[in-house]
Amino acid sequence: MDFILSQYFLFQKEFQNNGISVETKSNTESFYLNLNTSNLKGVYELNQPEFKSAATYDYCFTPELEHLISFSTKLIPQFKN
Repeated sequence: MDFILSQYFLFQKEFQNNGISVETKSNTESFYLNLNTSNLKGVYELNQPEFKSAATYDYCFTPELEHLISFSTKLIPQFKN
């Protein structure tokens, strides 16, 4: 089963002296295994999806001084049979 997802999502909201933003990026690591054993023979492709999310809060005290608070997380789904 194949899924097609956007690689980048960004939401921003500006207020008078502050703003918030939320973003998500997706990436897929792919690598190949060339196996030649009694049980497995051939080339196999393995894919590892990653989702990186971040949220940011900006507060502007003065035009020269802006305070930034951010946090982020990385999600790597694990699929088991």
